[in-house]
Amino acid sequence: MTIKRLDELSADEFFQILPPSKGSARDARTVVLGSKMDSCCRESLGSLDVAADNEFASAVKNAFARSKLNRTGQQGWGGFAPRPNPASPPEPPSTLKLTEKTDTTSATHVRVPILVYESATKPGKKADGSTAEDMKFGEWSVEQIRNIPTMGGREFVRDNFGLDSEPEHFATWRNMTTSLFSSGEMKMVLLKMIHKFQKREGGEFRDPVLNKMVRAHPKTQFFARELLEGVNLKIKEMKSDINGLSLKEWYSNYEDEKPPSLFAFNNRASFSQERGFESDVLNGLTMAINGIWAGKAEITKFERMSGFYKGTVKITFYDHFGLDLPDIGPDLNTGAVKPYGLLPGFRAWFILQHLDRFAYKPFVTVVELNYPIQGEWE
Repeated sequence: MTIKRLDELSADEFFQILPPSKGSARDARTVVLGSKMDSCCRESLGSLDVAADNEFASAVKNAFARSKLNRTGQQGWGGFAPRPNPASPPEPPSTLKLTEKTDTTSATHVRVPILVYESATKPGKKADGSTAEDMKFGEWSVEQIRNIPTMGGREFVRDNFGLDSEPEHFATWRNMTTSLFSSGEMKMVLLKMIHKFQKREGGEFRDPVLNKMVRAHPKTQFFARELLEGVNLKIKEMKSDINGLSLKEWYSNYEDEKPPSLFAFNNRASFSQERGFESDVLNGLTMAINGIWAGKAEITKFERMSGFYKGTVKITFYDHFGLDLPDIGPDLNTGAVKPYGLLPGFRAWFILQHLDRFAYKPFVTVVELNYPIQGEWE
């Protein structure tokens, strides 16, 4: 590290200033220079952001502004000459020679958002572009629903199909949800989702509690860690020149040259020393999302200067709040029948959605998670 007067800094040295907590004078007359990663100064849209108290930040910003007015022609602009002070002895030469990087990219604007991951399936659609089965509604007759196989061969329909049975179906569904398949804050989230379903409005559903639950899940953390590692590797490989990269080029830096796979919240029960007892089925994640249907990731913010970059990656997950036949009846591939069709609440949900005289509309559940990225390239 080196100690210098604020008024003798070159342009690049402003981005090496350490805060007063690491040795710089509180009035900023002298500052300690270190690495850019530890600096309290960052460039943002042509101005200087200083993470320090007002007196220190104001002095540094004013000096930075004056330095830009005293252009030297070196990389566009540089420092200004120190003021002569006859009463003070000259500063000894620095014992640390700082190596300046030639920055050829900072002047090039990075256009965001930049897509770095996208699933083959899209919200509400199959991979071939047709409507997902669990997003369909009102397409089954009474007789078709009556003939759905259930575990043990019991008749699927044991409910009144009259129009006056809709409130009863919703009451049965809500009671099952709050008593068996949700806990804590997720009870209210699922009740909100059922309420939206009952309004027949379709569209999208977002909720901060659901975001929090998804973000904290180990499967989400693994997915995000693998994806962000690949994104950072590509940025460093390209020396932050990331405009116009294709998804294939981004994928080349993920493990095995493919991004992490989408996953399901289907843990019935587990225990660990770090997290204690967990159950996706009992806490509400399985009913709210279960298997993530589609996803994408984008760089939504990006700044760079002299070998340093920082930004934000937004990961978005999509699922459908609706049921299809394999959810409550036989699996179309194996023929195995799931047990959920035995529960009146799931039968009520399926009937409300798919019976032609009811035709309640499902919707897309959206989870958006923002992750910071930063680093240096050689």
